[in-house]
Amino acid sequence: MSLTLLSAGLAFLAARIVANAILNPLFKRLSRSHGSVAITAVFGLFGSIAVVPVVGWMVWHDPAVLDGLPAAIPWSILSSISFTAGLIAFMWALRRGDINLLVPLTSLSFIFLYLYELAVHATQFSWAALGGILLVMVGLSVLNLSPGVSIAQALNPLLVVQRPGAPGALLYGFCLAACRVFDSTGVQFAEPLPYALVGDAFVTTLAFIVLALRGRLPESAQIIRERPLLGIGASLIGITGYVLLLVCFGYFRPSQIEPTSQISVMLAVLIGTAWFREPLHMRIPASLLICGGAVLVIIS
Repeated sequence: MSLTLLSAGLAFLAARIVANAILNPLFKRLSRSHGSVAITAVFGLFGSIAVVPVVGWMVWHDPAVLDGLPAAIPWSILSSISFTAGLIAFMWALRRGDINLLVPLTSLSFIFLYLYELAVHATQFSWAALGGILLVMVGLSVLNLSPGVSIAQALNPLLVVQRPGAPGALLYGFCLAACRVFDSTGVQFAEPLPYALVGDAFVTTLAFIVLALRGRLPESAQIIRERPLLGIGASLIGITGYVLLLVCFGYFRPSQIEPTSQISVMLAVLIGTAWFREPLHMRIPASLLICGGAVLVIIS
């Protein structure tokens, strides 16, 4: 890869890191007073609305931008199903736990991706990557350190699963890994913006179907009525981050992109502490260890 292309790819990654860092606190704020499925529905709805005119303009100037979309749709649907399930689980988690504990847990997505690429021979085993994974596990152990928890308990990474909301954050991390696999394949057939529109529209449809089946459609209207700026803002930042991710697939492998994105973990920890008055304990050192593990995986 030339230096110019690498610089462009890194710029897109940096923009995505900022988008992720801002998005999680907005999700936390919304989850305090609204249901997870309704948040997901509104999140997808306004993201889709924002992309429609841009894609329409693209098609008007060059109808060929849609040529590869039919082949990409199955991958987009698989990604959308995974993302919808994961996001609903994450909204549920944020309603119950601290953002500066839960966001670091989602970083396990890059470990899932690395193991997947090893299994399909898309990458090779390296000791640096193994060291990075072990460093992440140490970081998870450090997350356990808090008043009333002994060192023996803290050294057990599985203890963190018992924290409020932790299972939902872990499920979200796994679903994100699945999304990256599906999206990195699907976007090879289609342009990023039309592909993003299809995926976001399908997420919206799934969420509204779930709301309708549960008889809770008014919940989405309640978010729009009570938190319009928060709901729309989260949607626009979310779809921007998604498009940036799809663009990044043209420069890097999923197992390189996802660890880099975890730099936003540190920002989320700081925001959670400052904005939501969450206890800090050892979560900054834990987040640094997790980010360090991600760097080792990238270097590998």
